[in-house]
Amino acid sequence: MEIGARGTTVLNNDNIAVIVPNSKFITEDVLNWKYNDNRVRFRVPLSVAYGSDARQVERILLELAAADADVLQDPPPTARLMAFGDDGLLFELRAWSSSLIDRKGRLISQLNFAIYDRFQREGIEFPFPQRDLHFKSVGCWSCVGLHRATQTDGLAPHRCTSSVGVHPSGPSQAADTTGDAGKVPGSRRAGTVAGGRSGFAFGGGLAFGGGFARDGLLGGGLFRC
Repeated sequence: MEIGARGTTVLNNDNIAVIVPNSKFITEDVLNWKYNDNRVRFRVPLSVAYGSDARQVERILLELAAADADVLQDPPPTARLMAFGDDGLLFELRAWSSSLIDRKGRLISQLNFAIYDRFQREGIEFPFPQRDLHFKSVGCWSCVGLHRATQTDGLAPHRCTSSVGVHPSGPSQAADTTGDAGKVPGSRRAGTVAGGRSGFAFGGGLAFGGGFARDGLLGGGLFRC
């Protein structure tokens, strides 16, 4: 570190010189890791899957911290169960060090490697995001566009006989969209499949394309169910 009349030059851990105006030392907070003591506490956050033995996790974390040569035993390391997260139990290992106070990344990496290897042997799992999706059937999809047709064209109300979301009239058939027609066989009024490249008609009903069309609620055009 070099202190000048207007600024101070600080060399960081990447061997990069950072020039700090001296005014910042007066107007802003200054963080000094070794101002009154060479001991610094580091925090290592981690999470484990629900169903894991929380007490076993605590014990393993303390053992690993005690076995690390760069972790002080006074003050002793601690392990805390911080919260119940969306995907797992959130822990935090807190360890003191005086030898790596300017090498925070190295100490955390050492502990993370040790934690990962030990958890692998003990069968403790790290969680990953999981979401449950619930689908609710509201009738066949082709009826969505047809329902709109009955309202706009004055047709008789349509009653769907399907309860599983797939129309019972038969297997799907491909819709020819290679030309400019893009017509779907069996439709009440030929509709252009949205997207202009590929589409499918389910049972002569709903047409799927690359997006929404202007005439139909789904696909493009209003199709017979």
